[in-house]
Amino acid sequence: MHDHLIVATACNGQIRALAAVTTGLVEEARQRHDCWPTAAAVLGRSLTGGLLMGAILKQGQHLTLRVLGDGPCGTVIVDVDDSSNVKGYLQEPHVNLPATSAGKLDVGGAVGKGFLAISKDLGFGDPYVGQVPLQNGEIATDLAYYLAVSEQIPSAVGLGVLVNPDGSVKTAGGYMLQMLPGADSDVIEKLEKRLSEVPVPTELIQEVETAEEMLKRFFTAEELTILETREVHYRCNCSRERLQQILMSVSDDELQEMAVKQEPVEMICHFCRTAYLFQPEEITALRKAKQENRDSEE
Repeated sequence: MHDHLIVATACNGQIRALAAVTTGLVEEARQRHDCWPTAAAVLGRSLTGGLLMGAILKQGQHLTLRVLGDGPCGTVIVDVDDSSNVKGYLQEPHVNLPATSAGKLDVGGAVGKGFLAISKDLGFGDPYVGQVPLQNGEIATDLAYYLAVSEQIPSAVGLGVLVNPDGSVKTAGGYMLQMLPGADSDVIEKLEKRLSEVPVPTELIQEVETAEEMLKRFFTAEELTILETREVHYRCNCSRERLQQILMSVSDDELQEMAVKQEPVEMICHFCRTAYLFQPEEITALRKAKQENRDSEE
């Protein structure tokens, strides 16, 4: 089944329930960035977490998740649009740490200490930005803490990425269960009990094939109301024109140096690793256009 995400409510609208299967898009990201196993888990959890955070975006809105850790993976950036298209990258993809004492990929060690920042562009001017200290670098716990502190939404978040012996992604996915205002205490207690009975996320995503099956590990069919099911994709909106604008933003001296070398300049998109080649005559033309724009403004 294609990667997908479900938006639902549970227990008569007292809980917002989100779940996603993201195996294909996380494997695509791993390949694009040449991620080693631990780095693949870091990026995969961040991509899935970003999709769940952005699941209720409205048309024209988008969300950016930044994991600003001091671990070997460095900064992780994930961007999600209103159609659940996601893209992301991390500074150092060649990270594979020894397994934890529990035999799991050491995501927390790869992320390190630092901050989690969420930026939401809601189309009303400056984006809303919230930031909290990383709790353990495992991404799911950090997102739950962010939701509780910055948005006052008590949430349970589970994210998992299982990597094959050859380094490819076997399964990836996650869930986000949010208590809505006015939720009864007995509903909260029942959910807490079920959370304690469900396997850890990496094991859970191996046991289910769909996001709906994942949610039904927490709620009965009668308790669950599916509002929407949608496909999710790793999709970058870069273009030659966007990279050209980045070239235009460098200093005149740098453009002049590029032009004098009479060699093609390669620009690579951080998010999808697509390479764009600009010939020397194009660099010269960009420098001229930049100067003309400056003269017209004066």
